[in-house]
Amino acid sequence: MKWKITSLYVGSYIVLLGLFLIIYTAAVFYFIDKGSKVSPVEMTLDFQQYITGDSEGQPIITAAGKSLLQQNNAWIQVLDENGTEITAWNTPDHTPKHYTPSRLVFINKFSVNGSTIFTGIKEWKNREWSYLIAFPETQISKYPVHYEPHYMFNSLFYILGILIVCILLIGYLFGSILSRPTWKIIQGITRLSLRDYSIRYKAQGVYGNVYQSLNTLADKLQEHESEQRRMEQMREEWIANLYHDLKTPLSLIQGYAELMSDPVERIHTEDISRYSRIIAKNTNQLEALLNDLKITYRLKNNILPLTMRSEDLIEVIRETVIQILNSPAYQEREIDLESDQETILMSLDHQWMQRALNNLILNALIHNPAATRTRIQVQYRQPEVVVRVMDNGKGIPIDEQQRLFERHYRVADARQPTVGSGLGLTIAKQIVEAHQGSITLESEPDRGTVVTLVFPDSFSCVNKQNQKV
Repeated sequence: MKWKITSLYVGSYIVLLGLFLIIYTAAVFYFIDKGSKVSPVEMTLDFQQYITGDSEGQPIITAAGKSLLQQNNAWIQVLDENGTEITAWNTPDHTPKHYTPSRLVFINKFSVNGSTIFTGIKEWKNREWSYLIAFPETQISKYPVHYEPHYMFNSLFYILGILIVCILLIGYLFGSILSRPTWKIIQGITRLSLRDYSIRYKAQGVYGNVYQSLNTLADKLQEHESEQRRMEQMREEWIANLYHDLKTPLSLIQGYAELMSDPVERIHTEDISRYSRIIAKNTNQLEALLNDLKITYRLKNNILPLTMRSEDLIEVIRETVIQILNSPAYQEREIDLESDQETILMSLDHQWMQRALNNLILNALIHNPAATRTRIQVQYRQPEVVVRVMDNGKGIPIDEQQRLFERHYRVADARQPTVGSGLGLTIAKQIVEAHQGSITLESEPDRGTVVTLVFPDSFSCVNKQNQKV
């Protein structure tokens, strides 16, 4: 993989360099004759049209020709067959008046005295004149090129070979430098795909942000996997507890059913009635457990139908408290209900709101000693309604508070047997959130617990009234 990346960089470098050479060569050839306003060679050859003769047979430079020369900062000399100047325009003071054939050859090949000279021929009435047009050397230059074909081709092959070697070497070094961080990034991603989260890069250089992102991703994936393992372990523990919760009542139901159906056993009527009550009680316990499972599934997938009506939240809480206190298991307990409003009208589902409140209150009663005081406080704090379920019981360890609303989780307490399905607080949280509310928990060991429900403002209220049930 590393060699593939390096070869891509080398290939890209060679292509770019080749394109550069092609463009540069084309530009050189294009601009060779583009330094002036017109091509000096073409201008010189075409300039004969601006040379004519007078009645005495002397050459004349037309006004258009002079204008063209002036535009190009050029001057002109017209020579006879002997190389002597016949006429001129705009020539410098040091310009020769006579040229030998050898000098004409010389000035036609080289730039001399700050001027670059081009020659042309004008035929007029069986006469032939030579003319020289000179441009400033700073504007137009020419240099002769001499080469031996055999030596030139050999040299070109050597130069081309050296150039190719240099290109490959530079491309390899350049590609290696650029591909090294890319290769490190690919290695890091590969290790992450293999669940190796130990990679750590120094966030520096051009790829510093990428390295930092890989480090962050490794931390997140490691955290996610740890959380996934924890949830899997918790789910397995919950399934084991659930198996126990199902097995115990089923064993009792099976045992008493077999006892009652045994033709050998003679069971008194009173015993049959007692066995039937035990079977019914355990059947109800199984039904409640299965209902909890069904409710959590439907709430999690947002398929639990809510019948929302405008109802008095205070009255719903009062009914829930009365139902709990009417139960023989809790008739000796005391629950205080306090509200700063006599009426709080909210859009809610009566059945499911009562179920959520019931779970929270029972959680405070079941997991605390009988002498624990339980209070329910309702307040209007515009624009919200706040409901608190408070107790002064034994509290909850700090490391377990964040997990109480998770499915399958039950607080481990060696002083108390496992009670319930472990879904009560989860169901309460899901019901509250289905009513657009939020739920939080605060607790201190040996000082008590406060569960706070917050609902959006959608009510009317009247006088303050404290109540005690």
